[in-house]
This record gives sequence, structure tokens and C-alpha cells, in this order.
Amino acid sequence: MKVRVLSVGRVKQKFVLEGEREYLTRIGADWKVSMEECGASSSSACSPQEVMKREAQIIAGKIKADQYTIALDETGEELTSKQLAVAMEKLMTKGTRSVCFLIGGSFGLHESVRKQADRVISLSRLTYPHQLVRLILAEQLYRAYARIKGAPYGK
Repeated sequence: MKVRVLSVGRVKQKFVLEGEREYLTRIGADWKVSMEECGASSSSACSPQEVMKREAQIIAGKIKADQYTIALDETGEELTSKQLAVAMEKLMTKGTRSVCFLIGGSFGLHESVRKQADRVISLSRLTYPHQLVRLILAEQLYRAYARIKGAPYGK
């Protein structure tokens, strides 16, 4: 299965990039996971709503028609690690070939992105910097992968 993580903005923190690399290396080739960045709209003259709207247009242009999309949003459905693993396994069983996780910028995802997503989930009710969400998601993807494979880490 292909797993795309599409995030708004650039990650500059070395520890985040190293952490992502570590978890993605652990997953290996079974799931082809890619981390993709798309430009943030950073005009100080724009309202947060306008910034999110511009970012939504960028995101919409990058989503492929055949992808199952999961938007990450603090208002989404809260899942346990086990539930995320079960959801990923169900997608695999149904023959889903590509899953795309969407991570918004500093202000989050525009409502249009959330509405178009196949599913909206929350990693936590806490607010995290969007760069850190990538690292947390990478760890959770590895945990789901390990659980599906029956490895101890996934328990």
C-alpha cells in the first residue's frame, strides 16, 4: 500500500526529520510511505480563514482521485492506536492501494478540505505544531504497521 503524508509548510527542525526517517525506515518497503510538503500561504495581510482557503487550493491540486484521504484535524474522530491500525488493515483488505493523510498549516485545514476527505481524525485534542504532527503520525503509522504484522511494538 502507498501512504502519502501531504503537509502544508516546510519542516526545518532536524530532530523531526530524523525521527520521521527512523520510523519510515522501520516500516520498510511493505508500505511505501512518502512525506510531501506543499507551500504555505504566509501573507500577514490575510486573515487565518483566507490563508486556510489558499492552502486548501494547493492541497486540492495535489490529491489524486484514486486516493483514500484522511484529514488530520483537532475536531476529527479520536482514535486509539489500535483503532488506527484496524482502520488501515480494513483499507488494505478492501484493496485500497493509496491512502493520503492531510496535515494543515499553522491555522489548520480549511473546512472544504475536511468535507472532501473520506475521513477526518484527530491525533489528540491537544494542539501541536503542524511540523510535529508529521513526526507523531510517522510513529503512529509505524505502530499500526507493527500491529498488523504482529510485532510487539504494535501492541
